[in-house]
Amino acid sequence: PTTTTVSNIVGVARNPTLNLYFYDTMKASKRDQKETKRRKLLQKENNEELSNTTLEQCPEEVMVHIISYICDDTIRDVARLFRQFGRVSKFCRNSCSRFPQLIPIRLLGKQLGKPSWVSVGKYRLIAFLCRNQTKVESFGELKFSNDLNANIILYMLQTCNISCLYDMTLLVNKSEIEEGFPRGSQYDKTIAMEAGLPEHVVLKKNIGKNIGSIQDVQRQIFQMLNERTRCLEDLHVCTPSIRYFQMSLPKDLSSSLERLNLQLGYEAESPTYTSTLSHMIEALPRLKYLCLSSGGDCNIRSKSLTKLRYSGRKGPTECICPALEDMTLDVKEPGTSTLLSKFSHAIKKFHLDMSEHEINGERWHRPNTTARHTQIVEEMTELRTFKINYRTTWLRTPHTYLEFKIRSKSVRSIAMSNCSKDFRIVQCICPSLEVLKSAYFTHSKTSHFFFANYASRLVFANQEDLVQKWVEVNAFDCPCSGVQVPDDCLLRFRCKKDDD
Repeated sequence: PTTTTVSNIVGVARNPTLNLYFYDTMKASKRDQKETKRRKLLQKENNEELSNTTLEQCPEEVMVHIISYICDDTIRDVARLFRQFGRVSKFCRNSCSRFPQLIPIRLLGKQLGKPSWVSVGKYRLIAFLCRNQTKVESFGELKFSNDLNANIILYMLQTCNISCLYDMTLLVNKSEIEEGFPRGSQYDKTIAMEAGLPEHVVLKKNIGKNIGSIQDVQRQIFQMLNERTRCLEDLHVCTPSIRYFQMSLPKDLSSSLERLNLQLGYEAESPTYTSTLSHMIEALPRLKYLCLSSGGDCNIRSKSLTKLRYSGRKGPTECICPALEDMTLDVKEPGTSTLLSKFSHAIKKFHLDMSEHEINGERWHRPNTTARHTQIVEEMTELRTFKINYRTTWLRTPHTYLEFKIRSKSVRSIAMSNCSKDFRIVQCICPSLEVLKSAYFTHSKTSHFFFANYASRLVFANQEDLVQKWVEVNAFDCPCSGVQVPDDCLLRFRCKKDDD
């Protein structure tokens, strides 16, 4: 075999054709080896590049941005994130846990997207929020009806990250708390501990059953907000009485509040409580919006307030707010000479809401019941929009009306379409008025005759539609008794049925 092989090689070397073929074969083999080596090198480089760009190798900031595209800042979206993205890998689940620690989330309820209290039955969710040290932007409505809920609220404020907390809502219902905190059921406490809440939090018993204990819980909450939040701008407190409200706010918390909503019941309170409340409001340097509902009329003094919603019995005696531009006044009793006797403002929009009930109905029948309201409107020199509502919940004496007069040199729009049939405008002297929307005026032969003929020419699909339709005419074409407005002022009347 050795001799044959050597002879074959010698034969190949002596044959020029075979020599050329052998040379080309060796050359092609070397070229293939180089190409294979180059492909392996490129594949190695690609593998190294892919290994450096996998999801697990992304920085924490990049992962937060990625999750922000697929998850909103609500607790429902965070739960959906765990169910979907958190099941991909252990790294993805850790990222889901890290996301609510870096991005503030909001606890939203089921009712039209409004914030609502995380109900007692969701102890597992509360345990997750506290254990994960979640950064919270809004808790929603924190409703404490017993000692268990109060302990859980305090525990949430202690463990969660509330540095970015924007608003806080505290609710105390009178139906659930009469004299203090009732004891939570043993069943609820057992379920709470099984869900992961600490035993010392659930079984805490230092909350007494008295009004002072309710104020003490609020004091602890306000102190935590003062120490752990950067800038709380919105505070809403709802209690059955002003006596349940802790009116001493910490200094840092007072300096950051811009919106304050206080629903303090309608029980008549002593002047001591209302005076303390007035001083608390005056000590808020950045307050822009105030909504106050209280049984005891409280004076309002603020240099920064621009929008006021006030609901009380007779209304405040003093309202010293030089920057006030928008005011809503809801009164339950007729105005007296002391109503807004000291009034400093820059009001451009005024909404007057009057309510007549069976208890105070007779007071609204006295002469000049609305005289003070007319004077208040006339004294608003910068008023542009005026809206008035009048509601009655009892049957008046037939053919008796609540008469109202409007006098203003600056008002441009008046709306009184939501008033009942017992409300009448007997005078409207407004030389700058542009739009007057009303359903009822005092009867006059001219205006009633024209309105009847004008409405009769309108064609509607059926008689029921007449209640919802409006007629628009110029004041020059429809003169009304007691109305002195520009001729081009637009009058809007509601069309009524024939039997009305």
